[in-house]
Amino acid sequence: MQSPDADIDALRQLDTDASPTDYAASLHIRAGALFARLKALNRDANAAARAHKQITADARHDMDQTHLRLQNLLYEKRHLEREIEKCRQFAYVLPN
Repeated sequence: MQSPDADIDALRQLDTDASPTDYAASLHIRAGALFARLKALNRDANAAARAHKQITADARHDMDQTHLRLQNLLYEKRHLEREIEKCRQFAYVLPN
């Protein structure tokens, strides 16, 4: 498939090269085909952008989930360290 620039150039060429003897229907058909090709390229580009956005969103979701699990583990670690410290302090209390 041609690039969008080639299709746009072809449309410009139709406009500049059209002579009064050319049939209007023929020009209309060629221009319609070029516009259809441009629309198809636009649809393909939009679909690719949507697909990449979805891939990025999925990766971001996975990363957020992993980060949340890490934060939970760090919170649990701090909690257990405080509990261990309380137990150590309790062991050093001497009865009177």
